[in-house]
Amino acid sequence: MKITITIIDDRSKRKIDIQVDNEQRIQTTLRVLNENIEEFQFFQNIKEVQIKNSGRRVLAKLTYKEAQIYTGTEIVLKVEEKNE
Repeated sequence: MKITITIIDDRSKRKIDIQVDNEQRIQTTLRVLNENIEEFQFFQNIKEVQIKNSGRRVLAKLTYKEAQIYTGTEIVLKVEEKNE
């Protein structure tokens, strides 16, 4: 089943609405965004995403169905800061 979600880049606050199959893995979506939209290149190795409304964190290796992400969900992408 197709769902429509909003991806939000926490760095630039850019939002993009996309339609994906609910059986697709979140990490696949991130890879496609990385390959096609320069601003999303920072998220290619992200391990989890955050649901904006609830603050819930979801592993990127899950499908949208497994993660219980539905149409209208806003997903925030944050770059993990590396401690040196």
